[in-house]
Amino acid sequence: MKALVLFFICCLLTSCSDAHLSSTSWLASAAIATVISTLITSLISFFIKDKEYKNDYYKKVIDKRLKVYELLEAALIDLNSRTMDEGDSRPYLTIFGDTKRFEEAGGKLQDALQAGLWLNQETLLIAYTINKHLFDLIQKHDTKNAKILKRIGKDNFDTIFDLRQRLEQYVREDISDLHNVPRFFRKKTKALV
Repeated sequence: MKALVLFFICCLLTSCSDAHLSSTSWLASAAIATVISTLITSLISFFIKDKEYKNDYYKKVIDKRLKVYELLEAALIDLNSRTMDEGDSRPYLTIFGDTKRFEEAGGKLQDALQAGLWLNQETLLIAYTINKHLFDLIQKHDTKNAKILKRIGKDNFDTIFDLRQRLEQYVREDISDLHNVPRFFRKKTKALV
């Protein structure tokens, strides 16, 4: 900034002839240069502070979104593990192997959905669809019985696994664009309209 002040003083000095400058003119020129450089410095400082505030805000938004995507990741891991019984070639997700795992997986998905405000709309909708499908299975069948639970898992494997793959694809896309907070808010606003 000192260089800017010196530049203004030099400009003023060169524009005036040495013979016509009095000490008052010199002081006035220096005062004007100082005021101008102070104004410029203040404006630059204001814009820098504003940018820093936005960056800090964006960091907080990204942190919140990352936490939700971590919850989704845990649910995706549960929805990815698959197995088959001996003598039966039909696969099923391991969460259908016992009631406790099934309930834990559903709980992880519920946790992510509760913080759905921080998810992209497409991701939220597919996660909700998986959750609704699992909930409908619970309502229609006795999920406390391990044999019935495995049969449900085998009968619904393709549907749930396809939904899970779509969810994973959306999560990957979201994570790759997580830094673009203004775009996230624009897309979220459009989805609400």
